Amino acid sequence: MRAHNIRIFCDFDGTIATEDIGDKFFVTFAGENMWTDNALYKEGNISGEELYRRNAAKISGITEEQVDRFCADRRIDPTFGEFAAWCEDSGHPLMILSDGFDIYIDRLLARENLDLPKRCNTMRIVDGHVELEFPHSYPDCECAANCKRNALALNSADEDYIVYIGDGYSDFCPAKYADMVFAKDALETHCQEQNITFRRFHSFTDVREGIESLAARNNLRHRNRAAQLRKQLWLGG
Repeated sequence: MRAHNIRIFCDFDGTIATEDIGDKFFVTFAGENMWTDNALYKEGNISGEELYRRNAAKISGITEEQVDRFCADRRIDPTFGEFAAWCEDSGHPLMILSDGFDIYIDRLLARENLDLPKRCNTMRIVDGHVELEFPHSYPDCECAANCKRNALALNSADEDYIVYIGDGYSDFCPAKYADMVFAKDALETHCQEQNITFRRFHSFTDVREGIESLAARNNLRHRNRAAQLRKQLWLGG
């Protein structure tokens, strides 16, 4: 398989960002009681979209300046910029798939002078409240308000070797559809439990070196189950 067939999808919160900024955002502006609804979501009792709408309803008096100050204290993994440059130089398309919101993702990427394709939820401040939109939601998606599985399928072709990088609950579903998963934290545990082939990573240097190692050995083979699942999606199954 030629190197230019490698296509990379990457989570944002807790993966590109050094923490889950979405959780931190709602704790900061909606209060600690957001964790009650978060538990309901993790237990499968409410959808990701419903979780966000409940937490958004708790926010009042928020301003753009407050969001600017909030984002000033958030950080991107220091190895990500170099990784993104390597992807571009190597001809490996890189897309961010996030169940978070553009209101902070755009600020952090702009601060690092990173202009990357992304799919995420949207948030706007209107009269001290936040308005949410979920342009990439899917009724049958249980893991996220932004259906990462569909994004992966819609932005790849049959011959592509799919790499997925993530850390958390919203990454469980797309990981099943990837040929190689780089995982940490909750996603690592999930992959172990579900027998999904993965590589543990601590930084994006680990990810780059892992991909380079596979490519150098000409060992980029589709994971059979992942390829079958992707084909089912493409066929509408």
